[in-house]
Amino acid sequence: MAGGFPTYGQDQMWRMEPNWERTFDTPGAGHVGQLKEIMSSLPWWEMAPDQGVFATGVSSERTLNTAMRSLSGDRVLIYLSSQCTVFVHLDKVAAAKAKATWIHPGTGERRAARVYRTGNLNGKTFPDGQTQFFTTPGHWEDAVLLLEGE
Repeated sequence: MAGGFPTYGQDQMWRMEPNWERTFDTPGAGHVGQLKEIMSSLPWWEMAPDQGVFATGVSSERTLNTAMRSLSGDRVLIYLSSQCTVFVHLDKVAAAKAKATWIHPGTGERRAARVYRTGNLNGKTFPDGQTQFFTTPGHWEDAVLLLEGE
């Protein structure tokens, strides 16, 4: 999401050591499958990295949170890499309102959050700069936040 590419592997798998086939059933392998499901549900090819989505909270010294935004601005996808709170520029969503959905990266579970005013399309010359804080849902190690224009 930040301009890199996903990697996954284990020493046993990379080196094709004895019993390397067992690594297909590890939790990490399942998470890569979930990433594919999450990304396949979106037009990911229309999205580009955009760390400017964050007002604060890009990193927590040990981890890096990442974001990508559709070229049309109708959606933002944010990965929170740990239990943390971030402030997000809602006006990065090119709509009057943004619907927030939490996605558990380990299971694919989706939880509807709220609909937020973005500050865009407000009848004024310039948007109202709206920021909103988001915190990784309780008991989740990490999370994906999807913001979609309404």
